[in-house]
Amino acid sequence: MKYDVIVIGAGPIGSTVARFLAEEGFNVCIYEKKKQVGLPLQCAGLVSRKISKLNPLPENVIINKVRKARAYSPSNISINVSKEDYVGYVIDRVKYDQYLLNKAIENGVDVFLGHKVEKINHDDAKVYVKNKIVKAKFVVDASGYNSKAVSKLIPAIQYLVEIDNIEKDCVEIHLFSKLLPGFAWMIPLSKKLARIGLLSGNKKDLYRIMDKYKVKGVLEKYRGFVPVPEFKKIYNGRTILIGDAASQVKPTTYGGLILGFSAAKIATEVLKEAIEENNPKILKKYHEEYYKKYGKELRIQLLIKKILSLMNDKQLDYLFRKIKENNIEELLSKYGDMDKYSKLFKEVIKKNLSLLIPESVWQRTWNFF
Repeated sequence: MKYDVIVIGAGPIGSTVARFLAEEGFNVCIYEKKKQVGLPLQCAGLVSRKISKLNPLPENVIINKVRKARAYSPSNISINVSKEDYVGYVIDRVKYDQYLLNKAIENGVDVFLGHKVEKINHDDAKVYVKNKIVKAKFVVDASGYNSKAVSKLIPAIQYLVEIDNIEKDCVEIHLFSKLLPGFAWMIPLSKKLARIGLLSGNKKDLYRIMDKYKVKGVLEKYRGFVPVPEFKKIYNGRTILIGDAASQVKPTTYGGLILGFSAAKIATEVLKEAIEENNPKILKKYHEEYYKKYGKELRIQLLIKKILSLMNDKQLDYLFRKIKENNIEELLSKYGDMDKYSKLFKEVIKKNLSLLIPESVWQRTWNFF
């Protein structure tokens, strides 16, 4: 069969963009190097409830629902944020990845598992796989952090653990300078099971967090990488980059499903026009539309990450203490959003709360602007 689009990678973003294109009537195939999608697990599995506005989220993949978050400073000062209703879901990512791939297949997408793409010819939309060349009109690189387009990666470790008396609806994060710009997390699956992990390759830091929770047992261990968020060109010739391959992750939490699913919608509309006119120059619109929609938000999150990464443990403790003393937790609960930080950031600036940041840290961020 002659394909309009070849998608490389059957992760959630690749399967989604393939399905969107097939729903528009195009012939689409996916090449995936793994023989089974979703494994090994390489995701914390916490997503915003807004995800269902972009892609179906069946009930059977939802393990838990959360409405609170608690952040700890190096000396254990806590900041508490809560909402009246649930704002996030803890999901079974393996099951979700498989669900999305099946939805693509149901819509006519041809899927080739265990087929690793060795090379892409961007100008001619050719891919080299299993000693043969497959040609299409366009290629979508959704191959994740393994893509040759990804230049910087951060290691991540996560364990599935047993803990007594977990606050089931509350996610917890831990900040200390050694981990920054990363962080550690505890995501509850139930009152006795949780995912504890961190953005670091150092097991000692993970054990430090596990000791705080008095972990009773480790059931599973996972390792992986996340791309470093960056502004970059996300098209090349007849190829577009999407998801982790395009470094489309939030600079603050490194989550990528919301950004990736939204990019899949943009990519589908642009590819539809490009296919109909057989004009690769149209792919520039994908780059422009994506950054038009998310550029400002991403810059704000990059600034927040930069500020935190410049702070030492003593400064982080000071910041947390001042947030509590000035009743800023209320502000965080009112304006805090898992996906968009811009509204909260505006309120912080408006109320001169940015003065809580040490002047020495601000001075080192001037070049950011």
